[in-house]
Amino acid sequence: MINPVLLRSFCSLVENGHFTKTAEKLYMTQSGVSQHIKKLEEQIGTSLLNREGKSFELTDAGRTLYQEAKKIVQALNDLEANVLADPAYEGMVKIMSPGSIGLKLYPHLLQLQQRYPKLIIDYRFAPNNDIEQALMDKRIDCGLLTKVPTENGLACRPIGEEGLLLVLPAVIEKRDMNAKQPSKASQTETPSWQDLEALGFIDHPDGTHHANLLLSANYKEFKHIREFKKRVFLIKLI
Repeated sequence: MINPVLLRSFCSLVENGHFTKTAEKLYMTQSGVSQHIKKLEEQIGTSLLNREGKSFELTDAGRTLYQEAKKIVQALNDLEANVLADPAYEGMVKIMSPGSIGLKLYPHLLQLQQRYPKLIIDYRFAPNNDIEQALMDKRIDCGLLTKVPTENGLACRPIGEEGLLLVLPAVIEKRDMNAKQPSKASQTETPSWQDLEALGFIDHPDGTHHANLLLSANYKEFKHIREFKKRVFLIKLI
């Protein structure tokens, strides 16, 4: 089997017409190019060049070989380019994020898929810890989190801010025995610490992290979410 490296050197020599120029283009020495041509002639068993000083002419076998060899060299170049090609808007992209981010982002990704039919987006909602593990396991290409990852093998950067809201029942039962009727919570009214203790907590996989962020910033009494009675654990599977 003919060495394709030798074929590349031969085709380059024919196209440049000069050993020195060919050596410069291939980042070789002139003697290195001469050795490639000699080895190629030995493999084929015939002369490819008629040398006259520093110039040369192709033999009949050399002309025939060049016509066939340039097809092989071009095919090898195309093969390398195709293997390394990674079109930006083709193929599957696997993404995971918490649901709050996904609900905002996914409509934009659908529009992107409509523009690029060859793009396939596999989008899944998951809590932060599951997203970190999926990234470490290389099961996804990109993960969006609402906290800084703890795994050393992950790199991250902030891309935006998302507000946290404390969701309460419209009517809050007061613990004050003198109150004749429950009070109705307003959008501007800040519930008391006692109100929150009485209500309890609806937990979810990222509940502790989010509760620590929101409650520690608004209530000096807050120490840990374990202080609240857990009413239910909620997780949404998609």
